[in-house]
Amino acid sequence: ANNDRAIPIELTAPDLTPTEILAATNAAVGQALQVSWVVRNQGTAEAPPSWTDQLYLSRDNVWDVTDQLLVSPVRSASVGPGTSYLGTTGASLPVVPVGDYYLILRVDQGETLFESSELNNERAVPITLSTADLAALALNAPGIAVSRQTVELSWAVTNQGSGEVPPQWTDRIFLSQDAVWDVTDTEIASSTRSLPLPAGDSYLAITSFVVPVVPPGAYYLILRADHAQSVLDARRSNNELAVPIRLAAPDLTTTSFAVSKDPSGSRQIEAVWTVRNAGGGDALPTWIDGLYLSADPTWDITDTLLTSATRSLTLTSNRTYTAVVAATLPALPASHPLLEEGQLL
Repeated sequence: ANNDRAIPIELTAPDLTPTEILAATNAAVGQALQVSWVVRNQGTAEAPPSWTDQLYLSRDNVWDVTDQLLVSPVRSASVGPGTSYLGTTGASLPVVPVGDYYLILRVDQGETLFESSELNNERAVPITLSTADLAALALNAPGIAVSRQTVELSWAVTNQGSGEVPPQWTDRIFLSQDAVWDVTDTEIASSTRSLPLPAGDSYLAITSFVVPVVPPGAYYLILRADHAQSVLDARRSNNELAVPIRLAAPDLTTTSFAVSKDPSGSRQIEAVWTVRNAGGGDALPTWIDGLYLSADPTWDITDTLLTSATRSLTLTSNRTYTAVVAATLPALPASHPLLEEGQLL
């Protein structure tokens, strides 16, 4: 009867439970999300390391195996009874349909620790996922331009989506022979957006470009918002906008030309000529008219330059200008074909 003896013993165990999840209530799919959480050990014993906390994205507030795992940070420090720890991490949200979801935190996923209760290791908070949708609204440019002309250009882009567009991305403008962009089109301008664009907001970009040297004719300017697809966009079909532009060319033609000699018999002459722009585009400054002495009516590189006149003003289509210059003829032998009975031909 005296072979037994009893002594009291207290069995203790940790009991981890998440008390708070800190995250934005609205976020864009495909973007980074910063998440923090607080876990308390409400048990009577220390929770020894290590264990894993896992964060999921779920359509409801109860975890199941179909939920998408976002992060799995490992806790490598002990947590005493009655104390808490803070977990913080960045999570990349998956590309899923927009709508209402839950972030679900499961503490000690896999039940590595022996706890007094495994029924309080889960916590869920709601989150609404949205997506951005960049759309090209307007592209403003002159309807006609000429090669080498500096042209001002502006365009507007809006975010038609329900989520913010994070920076950064680049809009590019192309010159094309048709209204649909392809890799053969010529890039003429660009602008990089380095600020976020909230849902419903728009921005205006203004720049200038030099028209490339191309044959005159009908072309298109094509705006491609986020050309390189740097940001997640709900649709790409509305990122492009084309407007027509006609590239014209000037056509300078000499309409009159007269030369008079000094009546005193010197070699001084005065030349007067009129030039008309017969083309459809402006002739942009500067250019030089040259007066040559030639043995025949067709210029070549052997002809002698007597003088020149520089034009420093724009000559618009169908307008003219007149130049008056003085020059000195070189001394020529009497047998030279340019002289006949002492007169200039």
